[in-house]
Amino acid sequence: YSVFQRTPTAEDTVPAAVEGGQTKIERKETRYIGEHDDKRLWIARGPSMDGMEICLVVYPDSEPWFIGCSGPNGVTVSGTDHDEYHLVPDGATPPEDATVISENVYVIG
Repeated sequence: YSVFQRTPTAEDTVPAAVEGGQTKIERKETRYIGEHDDKRLWIARGPSMDGMEICLVVYPDSEPWFIGCSGPNGVTVSGTDHDEYHLVPDGATPPEDATVISENVYVIG
């Protein structure tokens, strides 16, 4: 996930509601990657010691936020809107019929 090679900015910090929640992300290892339908999205590293856990944080302003974490091959998460958010590694084949959010994140729905 080459997004972690860039220097973090203030925009890369997840909202306070997520920071105060019971999340399993490394606070200094989050990167903002875009929006879809008024939902802001971040890629984050999980707390595993090997650094191989990767997470996707989805933060809608009017609904509860949600997060999904998995190994280095990515993860698929969905919220109450039934959209599916796919986090894939650099160079991976994107899901069919998906909308591009970033090089690593796609949405179906």
